[in-house]
Amino acid sequence: MNKQTIAVCLAQAAMLLAALSFFAWIGWQNLVPTGTFTTVWRPGEASAFIDRLLPDARVRDGSTIIGDPAFFFAHPHRRFDTVEAEIRFKNHGANIIEFGGLASSNPEAYTLLPLENQLLDTLSWNKTTGNGLTLWQRVPQYKTIDEFLRARPQSDRVATYQASYSAVVAVAELLPKPREVVLNLRGAHEIKFIAGDGLLALTMSYAQDAANAKPLTLLLSDQNGKPVASRVYTLSAGDTEAQTIRFDIPNLTKGIYKLSWQAPDGIIWHSLTSRLTNVAFLNHLSTTGPMEIIVDAPEFSLKTTVAEGLHPVLFDGQSMKMTEPGVAVPVASSRGTGLLSLGNGPMSVDGIGWYAPAPFVPFRPDALRLQATTDLGAQGIDYVLATYAPPSTDGEWKIARLSFDASRLWQQNGTWKFVFSAPKIKEQNASVEIGEIKMVWKRPALFSERSK
Repeated sequence: MNKQTIAVCLAQAAMLLAALSFFAWIGWQNLVPTGTFTTVWRPGEASAFIDRLLPDARVRDGSTIIGDPAFFFAHPHRRFDTVEAEIRFKNHGANIIEFGGLASSNPEAYTLLPLENQLLDTLSWNKTTGNGLTLWQRVPQYKTIDEFLRARPQSDRVATYQASYSAVVAVAELLPKPREVVLNLRGAHEIKFIAGDGLLALTMSYAQDAANAKPLTLLLSDQNGKPVASRVYTLSAGDTEAQTIRFDIPNLTKGIYKLSWQAPDGIIWHSLTSRLTNVAFLNHLSTTGPMEIIVDAPEFSLKTTVAEGLHPVLFDGQSMKMTEPGVAVPVASSRGTGLLSLGNGPMSVDGIGWYAPAPFVPFRPDALRLQATTDLGAQGIDYVLATYAPPSTDGEWKIARLSFDASRLWQQNGTWKFVFSAPKIKEQNASVEIGEIKMVWKRPALFSERSK
């Protein structure tokens, strides 16, 4: 064998060894033997695991967010238990920026955590920290957060951010006998109400579209979010006759409860029969007919999807015209409360707050949630309670580090969806520049110390 042949054989062997080593390395990485996998996205650089920011209409030059929300998809190649995200960004005027993952697809919901809250960072009130919480006080009154929580000021004087604060229930005013309240609502809703000691008895009447066969689910939880009871009601496709369901829960104790109506859009709720007086719908109403509603929300929007809904709407006596199907009309209330009168046709009412259809008595079961445009003075807020830590800085960049339970992220076809939320970013003429997205996905190591 001559030298040239030997050289060719050696070269071929080297190439084969390199290929085998490469594929072995790829396989080893795919197994994630250490239990930790790190992937990074930067503007202008391709990543096999993190896609680019979308949609193009809300993202300028591939990395600057100018509309709300913006999102991207991530592609885990194994099951992971934890997602740690490190976001490097520059905030050009957005009051609140949050980041999180899709937690459910129907209805679509996200687990959002703060990147930066400039409303809190610039708030000059007295500041107290403890137990993972921060309390801002307009006038210092409580030395510790524990003292504040024991005293429990009225909830209409408190705003929260990434924290909970519930109202104190003085008296549960129940009717002597059940009353039927006409609702004219469609699909999923959530309510909070004040119940007394003893039996909770609810009767709900509804009809369904002919094509619907999805079940109804009612979930009851207490003031702290602890599950109390649930019921699933099986429906038959094609049965469009009016139906009733009962939801009876014995031995409740007096307090504030939350009832989630997990229903498809094919369900139309006609009425609710109960002895309840204090009832508030949370953040959303989807109406199918005339309704009068006491609104307790600093701002909300109205939208209809069909021409039938293009009629004037009254809020606190002021007429507002719906001009185009599918276009939301924003409504602001300097006082925070007002009477909303809706006519025929479908209408969606959306905005963080509480909505009490007549004749229910409105009440505020929770503290006001701090939003990008919240005016603390106009809302009469004296205290802000939050779970929040400002981002760190690295020169001109800010860095936020967040952690998510991967089991609570919705995964479809090996894909997670993550979103950047900057409410009112257009109205603030603001933008958020993303310099880097670093993700560390964790699971148990392939070889633990104990197995060595």
